[in-house]
Amino acid sequence: MRKFGRSPQRGVAAIEFAAILPVLLLLLALPLFFGRIYWHYTVSQKAVQDGARYLSSIPLSEMRQPDKVGYSVAVARWIVDSELADLNPGKDQIAVTILCDNWICDGLAQPSTVSVGVRMRVYDFILQPSNPLSAGSEGMLLTAVSRMRYVSN
Repeated sequence: MRKFGRSPQRGVAAIEFAAILPVLLLLLALPLFFGRIYWHYTVSQKAVQDGARYLSSIPLSEMRQPDKVGYSVAVARWIVDSELADLNPGKDQIAVTILCDNWICDGLAQPSTVSVGVRMRVYDFILQPSNPLSAGSEGMLLTAVSRMRYVSN
């Protein structure tokens, strides 16, 4: 005969839920993190392609003058920065590199290729506070580079 009117099985569901909750959170957090990494990579790849496309199509007269090529490089960097403005990789660590034939675009020679690259670190905001080994303490490094042949007009 029961004295208190409670079933001994009443708290079992709460204990089972508490035991399975970390696994469920992990199954939710990992796709979110990898989806975020994929989104950052595709946006940065599109940004470097647009910047390289612009830089590869400027006229040769502008490419051979140091003051004008500096303006063109600044516009290409603005294109990349404006497309990356919506990203939040964490701690605002985004580095943009613009090169002509693997050198700085200085206007002294006609390049055969132009390249635009972006490097950023993406941090895991969901698992990082509890597990520093999830994406490393330095975050996950993403690199996107686009090289295009310079089309001299």
